[in-house]
Amino acid sequence: MVFRPTFLMALGLALPGLQSGELSPFTQALAFAERALESGDELGARKWIERALERDRKSTAAWDLRARWAAMVGDRDELVYARHREYGLAVGQGRKRSELKALRERLLELDPIAKDLLGMAARFVKKLQPIAGRYEQEGRPHAAIRVHKQILALDPEDTESQAAIDRIAAEPDPSLAGDAKPKDLFADVSEEWIREHDKEHDTWGDRAKLTRENYVTYTDAGYEVLIRAGEAMEQMNAFYRRFFKYGTKEYRGSVSRIELWIFKNRDEYLELGSSPAEWSAGQFTGGSVQTYVGDGGFESMTGTLFHEAAHQFVSLATSASGWLNEGLASFFEGTRILPNGTVIMNMPAT
Repeated sequence: MVFRPTFLMALGLALPGLQSGELSPFTQALAFAERALESGDELGARKWIERALERDRKSTAAWDLRARWAAMVGDRDELVYARHREYGLAVGQGRKRSELKALRERLLELDPIAKDLLGMAARFVKKLQPIAGRYEQEGRPHAAIRVHKQILALDPEDTESQAAIDRIAAEPDPSLAGDAKPKDLFADVSEEWIREHDKEHDTWGDRAKLTRENYVTYTDAGYEVLIRAGEAMEQMNAFYRRFFKYGTKEYRGSVSRIELWIFKNRDEYLELGSSPAEWSAGQFTGGSVQTYVGDGGFESMTGTLFHEAAHQFVSLATSASGWLNEGLASFFEGTRILPNGTVIMNMPAT
């Protein structure tokens, strides 16, 4: 194999004094794979290549390494597959024409049949794209998504069709939720950062705080609970407003921001909450919703959370009191939030 010093230089590994800990896990994996390939270590190279691809399946550098590994071990099928992936990703990422030409020529040397295949796929994609656009313009989202999926079947790296599906499925329609891409609430933090955060906020006295438009969330049950609860309740708040016809642009009404107190367990809730009833799983105090996570985890808590938070709107928008107020709030216990933010309500509570 040909040694590529420029590759390691680009990663910084050839610079004096640079430690591997200063590089990202992905960059380290690429570098170690390169070294293993150079030394002829088949097993080591495969291990590091797989680690790189686990972190970024769309890295053309990682697929190049995989192709070179396949060539080293004499696996022609794997070699051709890796070069196809590399070329497809480069096309989808809008690489320079000269680079694409070189990648295509290298691919066709390995797989001459691909010339006809690539040409046919490109022609069909070009014909399908305006059809998908017309369906979307005519207000037929399901048909548009279906055509975009056909495009992706021909060209899995077509970023425009994938973006179109994500955009269309994000509309507040339950029937589109199956194709929606859930929001990544933890994209900007690492697992290590979360662990450190949770250590610092593992008691109610050191509870974490998240302020958003309609709720201020306090919890000692962990960062995941803090963020997921805050996001879910903002979506539910918008739904409460529409459902009760209160506090929207169309239906006026003032809605104050309230607090969410989420304790890590029932004992803590009973001890530190605002004098909750012994039998209760949660309560609305007028200024705060209080509940706990417990052994059932986040999902088992949301029914109580949605029930108690509904009391704010029942009190604002209706004259219901006593058992009727409880009955209306109970209606939201089976509520479920779909990946595109759509709220499905009156599901059987469990």
